[in-house]
Amino acid sequence: METFFNSNSIICIVLIIFSLPACIWCLYQYFTVAKKEWVYLLEVVVVFLIIGLCAKNLESNYQFAYLYDKLLRPTKSYYLNELNLSPEECREDFEEIAEIVLDNYSPMARHKGIDLKKMNAKYRKEVETVENVQQYGLLLLHYFSELRNMHSHPLFSQYLSDISLVGRNDSVWISRNYNKQVNLKERDLVLAINGVATEDYIQEQMNYISASTDWAKRKYALRNDVLSSYTDTCKLLMIQRGDSVLEVLVPLHRIEEAENKHSVNEKTVRADSLQTRSQDFDDAWYLLVSKLCKLEGNIGYIRIPDFKLGSVERFKKQVNKEFEYPYLILDLKGNLGGRKDYVMNVASYLITHSVNMGDISVKSDTARCYKGKLFVLIDGYTSSGGEFLAAMLKGQPNVVLLGQRTGGDCGNLCYYFKTTHGIEFRLETQAPFLLPDGVTWSEGEGITPDVTVEEYLPWEDGKGSLAVALELIKKDELRGDTLQK
Repeated sequence: METFFNSNSIICIVLIIFSLPACIWCLYQYFTVAKKEWVYLLEVVVVFLIIGLCAKNLESNYQFAYLYDKLLRPTKSYYLNELNLSPEECREDFEEIAEIVLDNYSPMARHKGIDLKKMNAKYRKEVETVENVQQYGLLLLHYFSELRNMHSHPLFSQYLSDISLVGRNDSVWISRNYNKQVNLKERDLVLAINGVATEDYIQEQMNYISASTDWAKRKYALRNDVLSSYTDTCKLLMIQRGDSVLEVLVPLHRIEEAENKHSVNEKTVRADSLQTRSQDFDDAWYLLVSKLCKLEGNIGYIRIPDFKLGSVERFKKQVNKEFEYPYLILDLKGNLGGRKDYVMNVASYLITHSVNMGDISVKSDTARCYKGKLFVLIDGYTSSGGEFLAAMLKGQPNVVLLGQRTGGDCGNLCYYFKTTHGIEFRLETQAPFLLPDGVTWSEGEGITPDVTVEEYLPWEDGKGSLAVALELIKKDELRGDTLQK
């Protein structure tokens, strides 16, 4: 690790190198030439002290370098066609990955009942058959998918489209089309992808998705993987539009091209490995729903799309205005998480009773926390930090969770690794923990809402979790009025 060899480490190494001959010289003087004069023994003690301090410093610096390398080191995601490994190098690379996974993922594997040694042996045989690095990359995606953990995956980039989808069960429709050169419209039903029926294609794509639950894998495949690829730069869709059936070729772009393609003023959908809304879209959505809630009554509304850079600042800007209302709707739908310290910061404003999450104790800031009635919106895409916050809020005396069961992966201590051949991947390294309810595990189960709300398509007549929350608030207000009378 290059961070280990900084100026401080080099000074310590030089001191140790020069101290060892000095120590030998002092001992030689003491036993032969100087006739056991005590001053030479004192010098030996001083030299050993210097060596000990230097060694301690080196150990501390190594631990810092280790943590930096595993937690904070800037990582790089590769497209599979950028990798240049021979079949023999692929086999060597997998041996290194298998050893790292066995050493670090075992606590999680035991909880899930995964036999890592047996699984590694199975994939060793499969790696023997790969003919190129693209095949190896897809095999690695399949390998990590079998670890059944959202936070454990190789850092590979996907080609993406300008089209967003909506799915239900095994059916997929076009939701928005930002590429006017592609003949796709809202409500177009996707019948097949690259000649494979949509249902079968989704089932196939689930084999390459890292997620802790099958329902989360299916959701990610429905919304994202139908129009993204690790290897292809286009996809052929067969779609149904009314009574017509059409074939449409959809180009896929590198994410850097997609970012450069759209101006900052366009309300486009940006995407990473899991498709998320752009900040522009979230801002527009927040303003629209916030106005709706104000029209409905004394209701505040805060949406937290993620816990990435700037999320805490955005949340705090809304606190003074939205916390003044007796009812507050907190929207965590689609929140795929981010930094855990950001989650903790936000949680202190929302919980009225302190909670324990694994080995973390989260205290309520009683002076500033929200004390009204809190309605939290969740769905199957609420994962990682978003799910972590939902788990803390569930069971609080003033909180109601509405929507669908969350993704099933609150996250824990994750490390980044890089093989000698340059393949980078992320791995969760600690066993799951019980959530505050004392029954649900942080991994593989998901948070069950207090009020389940069925999903519906954007153009269908139906009540989403926001509409249900507004209805519950109206009923609560009426009960309050009745009590006052």
